[in-house]
Amino acid sequence: MIKKKKREFLDEELREYRAIPAKKKLEFLARMNAFLAKVTPPKSKRLWKKLKQEGY
Repeated sequence: MIKKKKREFLDEELREYRAIPAKKKLEFLARMNAFLAKVTPPKSKRLWKKLKQEGY
C-alpha cells in the first residue's frame, strides 16, 4: 500500500491564494477542465462518467 504524504500549507501560501479573485480561480479551473478533456483517453472518460452516475 502506498502511503500518501500529507500536504500542509503555510499561512503565507493561504493568504496568497485568498488574494486571487474568484473569477481568476474559476478561469483556471475551466482551462484545466478543457485540457483534461483533450488528453484523457476515451476509456477513462467512460469510467469517470459511470462513477459519476453512481454518485462518486
